[in-house]
Order: sequence, then structure tokens, then C-alpha cells
Amino acid sequence: MTQMIKRRLKVLHTAVSMNPSVGVSRQMEWEQRAADVLDLPWDTSLHTQKIVQSPVVVCHDGLPQGALRRYFALRKAYYQWLEHTATQYDLVLLRHSVHDVFEARLAGQIGRKLITVHHTLEMPELRSASNVFGPLRAVLEHYIGRSSLHACGGIVAVTEEILRFERSRLAVEPIEKPGLVYPNGIVCSPECPVDNRGKHPELLFVAASFSNWHGLDLLLDAMERDSAHCSLHLVGSLPDALARRCCDDARIQIHGPLGTNELTGVMRSAWCGISSFALYRQGMSDACTLKVREYLDGGLPVYAGHRDAGLPESFPYFRNGPVDLAEILSFAFASRSASRAVVKAAAAPFISKVSLLSRLYGDISRLF
Repeated sequence: MTQMIKRRLKVLHTAVSMNPSVGVSRQMEWEQRAADVLDLPWDTSLHTQKIVQSPVVVCHDGLPQGALRRYFALRKAYYQWLEHTATQYDLVLLRHSVHDVFEARLAGQIGRKLITVHHTLEMPELRSASNVFGPLRAVLEHYIGRSSLHACGGIVAVTEEILRFERSRLAVEPIEKPGLVYPNGIVCSPECPVDNRGKHPELLFVAASFSNWHGLDLLLDAMERDSAHCSLHLVGSLPDALARRCCDDARIQIHGPLGTNELTGVMRSAWCGISSFALYRQGMSDACTLKVREYLDGGLPVYAGHRDAGLPESFPYFRNGPVDLAEILSFAFASRSASRAVVKAAAAPFISKVSLLSRLYGDISRLF
């Protein structure tokens, strides 16, 4: 008797952005590498005006002058490409762009083939912006984004909290819309991290650019209240006001933005990685940041002021706690006996892009 072979779904995961962060482009590139390792019929593509050296990035040059004209020209070219390319795939995962009328139009055209992918609580984040346009953009997203959600075939979110939020926007069908959680992940390094920890605790806080939701100001408040002997390494761009505060504390070293090799050198002496303390400023309590995954892959335990959606509550090398220097140092000392290799190995099943993509593809295949 001839055995029937089920055809595998062919999937495209794509995004468009005027100025994508390094994290976004790396996520897309890592995902493609994971798909290749798994031999999945899965393609990733990021379209932008920005020159990014990556095999998954498509750079649109020759766009007109003027920010608004470039914005619309990029999206017009991208969605024309996507409308045509979507016919070659069974499903299209599209990273959601706020108040994007082109996205809403595409959702109306290809409907159930489209799955929108969400990385934040869009309206609360827009309302928290420090400019006068944030509230207006939040209103536009409320209507235009909801149109995309109603028309699409499903929702993917990086945390359960975000998935619940997106479903709540669907006043008519909050339960029926299929949804999946797909945490951020990385391609784990095969090397065992070098351990150069000294006798005194060193903390490492990394951000491309420190924003209000990182809560660095809260950590500086905590350090001003506690003179405990330790070091804090800050990697990334700091606002001038925060940089001036750091200069008043000899325990703090500002490195600025660092390349991969330079950052690895700083990580070797660190006892603990620090993540965000003020997600509540964006209306969030959960996160799934790349930086936490990079810390763990480097063998660093992590202390943060939020839950991590991709790690189990019982995971021993991630602590969600108050912004209190004594608590942070207590966790750093408690984790000191764990080798870099032990931390890295314990985290691997939860942060590996290969594992996460394999699970997502299986879930998508069952749902759709």
C-alpha cells in the first residue's frame, strides 16, 4: 500500500523597516540559519533603505529625498514585491508595522494566508513616547492595526502577554483567532565561554541605546543608596543626563558601543548580566530580549526587573527581582559557583533559535 506523504508548508517570514535595529536584522539572519540547519522550506527577508551587510536583507536604494516620501516609496516597493511573492508560499509571517495602511491592504487581499508577528504592546509603547505624536500614532494604530488583525489568519507574539493583548484588540473574535508564542532566540556559540571573574563582583548592563524602559536611572538610584564594593560596566549609548550621573560614581565604567570581540572581553570578567528594570513604562511586565539570551550564551547569570517569557520560572540563572543593589549582588554571589559552561548548557534548550523555530514550524503546521 502506497504511503501518503504530507507536503510541508512553505513559509516566508518577512519585515520592512526604514531603520531596523541590529537586533532585528540579526534575528532574521539567525532564523534563516536555523531553518537551513533544520532543512525547512522557510525563507526570511528584511527590506529597508539602510545598508546592512546580511544575506537576508534587501536594501532599497534610489528612494526619493524627504523622510515621508522615502517611507511611502519603500513601502510601496516592498508591498508590491510581497503581493507577488506571497503566491509562492503557503503562509506569510509579517512582522507587524504600526499604523501601516499598506499592511492592512495586504491583509485584506491575502487574508488567511497572512500571520502577523508582534514584538511589543503597540499602543502603550506609542503613548509612552516622549514626543507629541505618540498619542496620535496610538490612535491610528488602534484602527489601522486592528484592521490587519481582523483580516489575517493568525497571530504570533514573542510573549504570552503580547498575544493576549493582540487578541483583546479583536472585539468580535478574541478567542477564535489562532495564536502562537515564538520567543526570541539566538544561534548559540559552539565555544565554551572564557571565565576571568575576579574576587569582586562585576555587573554588565548592555543596550544599543539606553531608553527609559531599560531603567538605568533606577539602577543608579540603587547604587547611590548602597556603597557596596562592586563594578558596573555600561555598554551602549547613554543620554547625557545619565552619563553625568555615572561620572559621580567611581564604580561605574562607561564603555560606549562595543563590537562583538570587545564586548566578549568585558563579559569574561563579569559575574552577572543586567536586563531592564522599567518595562512597566511601556505597559509591559514580561519580555524576551536578545540581550538576556546573549548573556546566558556567554555563561552569565542574569538579573532583571521583569519576567522572561522564554525561560521557565524555575530556571536558576535568571532572577526577576527589585532594583536593589544588595539583592543583585546576593544573586551574583549565589551564582558564582556555577561555571560558564553550566550556565550556557542550562540555557541552551530555551534560547536556541534552532529549537524555537523547530517548535514554531511544528505548531504552525498543526494549526494551518
